[in-house]
Amino acid sequence: MPPPSDVYWNSHKRCFSIRTTKPSEMEGFKQSPRGRVFYNTGPFVLLDPVFRVNERGRQWVIHHQKKMVHATIRGLPRVPARFYVPPGARLVKYNPYRNEHFVLLDGTPVFKARTAYFKDKEVWII
Repeated sequence: MPPPSDVYWNSHKRCFSIRTTKPSEMEGFKQSPRGRVFYNTGPFVLLDPVFRVNERGRQWVIHHQKKMVHATIRGLPRVPARFYVPPGARLVKYNPYRNEHFVLLDGTPVFKARTAYFKDKEVWII
């Protein structure tokens, strides 16, 4: 079972990156040459996700107008045999210039969920 991992959008690789403490236990993900980060362009899920924003990092991004990893989603990554976003799942967004937290499309803050579904550049939750 993969350990809890932090997931974030990697704007350089144009995919989600998964940062973990135990790389040997990550199956189904492509490992970076440096070893601790995995890249995933295909769909995957995160069980028991917690949505975290480092406020100091967010303020740095706003002040310097540059990108920096300061918002992550922590949970247990899985690559299911059959992937689909279930009906009723809600889309989650994050923009450091507009919001202090991850939010639903209606602006409701998101701090945790049962499952997060990562597909293309989108994150859906139930």
